[in-house]
Amino acid sequence: MNQKQRSFKLVGIAALFLLLVLAFAGPVAAQEGVTYITEGDCISAASGNDRCSANDVTLGALTVTQVIEQCDSTTDTFTALVSATVDATALGRFDIGMWIGMTDYAAANPGAQPGDGARFGDSCYRQILSPVTTTAAEVNPTSGEGPYASLDGDFCGDVQQGVSSLANLPYDDSSVMTLPCADPDNDGVANIDACVSWENNPKVTCANVTQALPGSPAKCSCGSFAATGVDIRKIIVDKVTPQSQGSEQAFPFTLSAVEDAAAANGRALEPVEFTLTDAQEPFVTGALVAGTYSVAEGAVEGWTSDGGTCVDAAGKSYDPAGIDLTGPAVTVTCTFTNTQELPPPSVGRIVVDKVTPQSPGSTQVFAFTLSAVEAPAETKAVFEPIQFTLTDAQEPFSSGDLLARTYSVVETDPGGGWTLEKAECVDDAGKTYDPAKIDLPEPAGTVKCTFTNTVKPPITGVPLPFSYLLIGGALLGAALLAAGALMQRKAHAAA
Repeated sequence: MNQKQRSFKLVGIAALFLLLVLAFAGPVAAQEGVTYITEGDCISAASGNDRCSANDVTLGALTVTQVIEQCDSTTDTFTALVSATVDATALGRFDIGMWIGMTDYAAANPGAQPGDGARFGDSCYRQILSPVTTTAAEVNPTSGEGPYASLDGDFCGDVQQGVSSLANLPYDDSSVMTLPCADPDNDGVANIDACVSWENNPKVTCANVTQALPGSPAKCSCGSFAATGVDIRKIIVDKVTPQSQGSEQAFPFTLSAVEDAAAANGRALEPVEFTLTDAQEPFVTGALVAGTYSVAEGAVEGWTSDGGTCVDAAGKSYDPAGIDLTGPAVTVTCTFTNTQELPPPSVGRIVVDKVTPQSPGSTQVFAFTLSAVEAPAETKAVFEPIQFTLTDAQEPFSSGDLLARTYSVVETDPGGGWTLEKAECVDDAGKTYDPAKIDLPEPAGTVKCTFTNTVKPPITGVPLPFSYLLIGGALLGAALLAAGALMQRKAHAAA
């Protein structure tokens, strides 16, 4: 038997051994306490085996399954859930470790290769294929949550030739990954640096994620994967109509690439036409290649526009007609504010008069307050209350020009026995109003309010007529004379 025949024989024996392990072995012992997720060193610092040149095992795909927080710029981070597909091109490989770079290695290291952030970066998210089983019928490599095959009987999942294993990262949905908004290929979509490592020797025991390391310097494979759905270079357009928030009035927009700037990247942007209302969510372009763009708003009759303002997350301003996105990827938000052209407001006035019918021309002072009760939505003008005083002797108070809205006139109790008998408000057409709610009429007009007050006179002594005094005096004199005569008769009788 030659050397080549012996090699094929050994491979066949190994394959038969692995099949027997899966077919007849029982489940791996309870996996409570097994650490299958961690954050720490990347491949080079964790193992020193960082050549990563073999392709026995590869990451077939790295897919963003849920974006929780988006990017604003390449200096930002995004938060997401991710799934990884692990493929084996050789007979079983053991103790699979997945490494995700958590820093923008390429930004700090010009010339870095795809995947170097997980190979040489300062920190990595790490995970193993877990939970595992040694029972072939229980293996479910495509569920995203296992159980995965344990070909060597330890706690770190293994892969078989020709079988893709799908792993959700993180495994349990109780945590998420926060990753850099790196865009080394400058296509406007975030990239994720990732590696997969493995062990060739089934005799090496792996009890948790920190022991899932490359079996030799070559036994790892790395790459950079587009985080589809995590858009960094994008334009957001918002519509604001402050006079009528939530308005359904539609405004037309056109997003264009200026001078075919994007065409140089092989992804020319055809003009995008869309409409926006204040009530709608802002328009989002999705990922844009490096270039210069413009956002133009079409005219709407009866409305004026401020021309739009555009800023990025760092506060840098851009001209809406030339949004330069040729530098590091950023998100630019453009806000277009429109104001409705309203007809001039109607102007009227309120006149207040004071009447004291018991004392015409009285100088008794009465205090008043003129206030705005409510204003139409289109005016929004603030009206400060006007306080003034009036006497019957004075000329009526005039408010001056007022916008058409609702007002009130209130008299303060002056005391001193004065009572407000009545308050009447009437406009030029004879319509009456409640002084507490004067709807200043449209078209412009004047409302006159008259406040009538009376006073109770004080109670004092009342002088009697002189004839009453003469009669009273005569009667009193007669009574005194009669009493004197009676006393005299009694005295004679006694003598």
